[in-house]
Amino acid sequence: MLPEDAPWSLKKRSGQWLLEYINDGEISVVLFGRGVLTEIAEGDPEKLGATFFETGKFPPLAAPRQEHGRNVITVDEKSCLPERPEGDALFLDRPGYFGSLRFADCFPIVLCGRNPRRWISVGHSGFVGSGMNVASAMVSTVSGTLGPDALDGASAWVGPGICGNCYGRKEDDPWTTWGMKVFPSEYVILKKKEVYFDLSGIITRQLLESGVCESSVFEVPFCTLCRKDIFYSHRGKDEYSNFLLARLLVSGHNSRYWWENDNSDNNENAKFE
Repeated sequence: MLPEDAPWSLKKRSGQWLLEYINDGEISVVLFGRGVLTEIAEGDPEKLGATFFETGKFPPLAAPRQEHGRNVITVDEKSCLPERPEGDALFLDRPGYFGSLRFADCFPIVLCGRNPRRWISVGHSGFVGSGMNVASAMVSTVSGTLGPDALDGASAWVGPGICGNCYGRKEDDPWTTWGMKVFPSEYVILKKKEVYFDLSGIITRQLLESGVCESSVFEVPFCTLCRKDIFYSHRGKDEYSNFLLARLLVSGHNSRYWWENDNSDNNENAKFE
């Protein structure tokens, strides 16, 4: 079973796996893994909205075109659907807006804090994005927008994504050579003409070097390829994607969506292996 003190929760609700990073009545960030609803949405933001939100109550939703880069988009009316600017990270500090990203072995990065007001930043970091250090771009956007004290008391999560034992690349691939140059050697292992990269460790180190407190960074220890029973995996030849939704709840309003309510009778906890 999951550790009792895990700073996140993983449940299967009505046939849909949900990994909840935070849901405290003010900030909500959840990753939708394998399930009926993610397959109906097919990774399409418009279908996602039609599937998850009541007709006529579609909220402002930012769903950028992900390019494996380090561009961070500040979520406002100009960055929400039907507009889809290019970017791999989102910054939210306005209640009522949603941010969405898609993953299939790449790593979600989640940052949130309350100084000087509530804020969230979520990012998509795979091999290329980690090499470009999208994590540091996220932290810089937070600090640049809210001031240098914004990280005080902030929390961060890394994962789930493909683990270092599964993510191997051919030794003679030019991108592999690039990765061996840009990543610290302790996160790179050569095995039988393949090079394996510990992206979770790399991203965590990048967050720490960017100023996030070590005790506030949590690695979610699930591999998307090893745990295809819970998550979708590109290397596992899945055609669907895991997707993340983040939002700041409007103060004084207790309205929650179905995935934010913990009153379902159809919950199944995941085994932690």
